[in-house]
Amino acid sequence: MDVLGTDKHCTFNCSYCEIGRTAGKGFVGPDFVVDITPEGFREEMEPLIEKIWQKIDYITFGYNGEPTLNPHLGEFLAITREIQAGIMANEEGTFPTITVFTNSTTLSNPEVRSTLAQFDLILAKLDVGTQDDLERVNRPHPGVPRIEEIVEGLISLKNELPPGHKLAIQSLFFRLMNMGEGDPVDIAAWCEQILAIQPDIVQIYSVARSPAEPDVIPVSQEMLASIEARLRERAGNNSPIEIRTY
Repeated sequence: MDVLGTDKHCTFNCSYCEIGRTAGKGFVGPDFVVDITPEGFREEMEPLIEKIWQKIDYITFGYNGEPTLNPHLGEFLAITREIQAGIMANEEGTFPTITVFTNSTTLSNPEVRSTLAQFDLILAKLDVGTQDDLERVNRPHPGVPRIEEIVEGLISLKNELPPGHKLAIQSLFFRLMNMGEGDPVDIAAWCEQILAIQPDIVQIYSVARSPAEPDVIPVSQEMLASIEARLRERAGNNSPIEIRTY
C-alpha cells in the first residue's frame, strides 16, 4: 500500500533501486513531509481486503519511496487494524501480517519509531556497515544521518517493539559490471552492525529486477551463501537471529 502518492519521495538514491533513480524534488531529507491523508482509504481498501485476506500472507506499506515521510502513516495503519478487527470478529483464520518497509533513515525520530513499532513486522533496510559504503551504494540525501546514527535508530526501534512484533533487516548486495573479485561491500563491518542491532530476522538477497543504474548486476548465489555463512559464524550457534537468503 502506497502512502506517498504517485511520485517517488526518498532519502536514498540507491544504485540498485527497482523503481528507478530518485530525481529532482523527490530526492529529499528525512525531515521532508508528504502530507497525504487517509481520506477515502477505508472505502477503497475495506472491500478489497475483505475479498482477498484469506489468499494473501502480507499487507505491506511502502516501496514507492520512504513511507515514514508521511506523518499520517499511523492513521493508515489504524484503519487497516479496524478492518482487521471487523473481519476477525466474524471469520475464522489468520489475518495477513501487516508490514511496513523503511530505509531506516528516519529512525532518529522517536515519533517515527513509535509508529513503526505498531506494525506486526518492520522490514528495515541496511545494506552496508560503513559510511563509505553507504554513500556508494545508497547515495543518501545530504540530510541523512551518518551510518552510526542510522544503526542507533535501528537498535532503539528493536528495543521498543512490543511483544510479538518483529524487526527484519533487508540487505541487498550487488556488483558493478567492471568490478573485480572480492566482497561487494565491507562484509565484516556489516556483520558487526547486524549484531549490534540484534534483529529478529535478516534477509540477504541480490538484484532481481531492472536496477536504477545499468551497470548494476546481481552477485552469485555462492556469494550470498558466503555472506550468510560469515554472519552465522560471527553471530555464533546460540544466536536468536533468523537468517534467510534468497
